[in-house]
Amino acid sequence: MYRQRRLLASAGIASLGLGYLTLTDSGRWYTSGVIRSTRTLAVGAAVVADYKFNYPDREDPDFESRRSAIHKRNGLRMLRLFEANGGVYLKTGQHFASMGQVLPKEIVQSLRPCQDQCPTVSLEEAQSNFMKDLGMPIQALYSEFEEKPFAAASLAQVTTIRVTIIDHGIVTLNSPCFRYIEQQQWMGKKLR
Repeated sequence: MYRQRRLLASAGIASLGLGYLTLTDSGRWYTSGVIRSTRTLAVGAAVVADYKFNYPDREDPDFESRRSAIHKRNGLRMLRLFEANGGVYLKTGQHFASMGQVLPKEIVQSLRPCQDQCPTVSLEEAQSNFMKDLGMPIQALYSEFEEKPFAAASLAQVTTIRVTIIDHGIVTLNSPCFRYIEQQQWMGKKLR
């Protein structure tokens, strides 16, 4: 009985701490790191369990098709993980997608979207990032800002803009996690 109460109290304190971190601006990065790590561990465990318990025996008459299915299934699991976690995870997916000599072809094919179909940042998130970084809305700097980017990579995306001074141009939007790393590095240099 005492142990259960102690465990319940510990879980409550941990939940309050996590809630506090979520509400603070710097805490969002810590909690998102915990979420990404937990997601990675869960997918990693699912992949390991899938191979351990479902990998076919070589004497199985359907060995090739069952092995191909397990590789494809786990490749799609990894793709969903990389897309959900974004940033460096997408870079890892790009690297895995180019390792056709080492990884099974089903995994490599499943991870191809990491190379040329990266998720993009919404216009609302871009506007929010502009406000945080520059203290003004996008419309204050650009007379036109194309909502849909024409290129997206793992760490940034590119969209068309129109500036009142210049007739036409492009702007690169770094992903929020990449900007946070740049900010930390800049602050470290400033403090030295």
